[in-house]
Amino acid sequence: MFEGIYESKQLPSRFEVLVKPNRFNASVVITCRGVGATGRSQGQAEIEIFDITGRLVAGLPFTRTESGGDTDYCKNSGVDSVREPTPLMWTPEKSVGSGVYIVRATLGKKSITKRVVYLK
Repeated sequence: MFEGIYESKQLPSRFEVLVKPNRFNASVVITCRGVGATGRSQGQAEIEIFDITGRLVAGLPFTRTESGGDTDYCKNSGVDSVREPTPLMWTPEKSVGSGVYIVRATLGKKSITKRVVYLK
């Protein structure tokens, strides 16, 4: 038996958004940290993607489902699981043109924006 050995995963201290890669041509991965089951900020974050004129191009809510007594994190949910944040993937529709897009993540009253470049 081992004593004095502990595994500790450091929780994100604040709500943050990562967008990678930033110049993409097929899809971009959006990750929110510090939100959800293991983050310091409780609740659900919502992602909105706007074109440079401010028109909403995509809305990607972070959702969680319950099934069989276990909590399942939906594909592209973005909700923290016990281990790591779940990345969300945005694949623009064919009608969406190349250009600069704004990714806005909102959690409660806090909002973070990131710029991303889409190249077809």
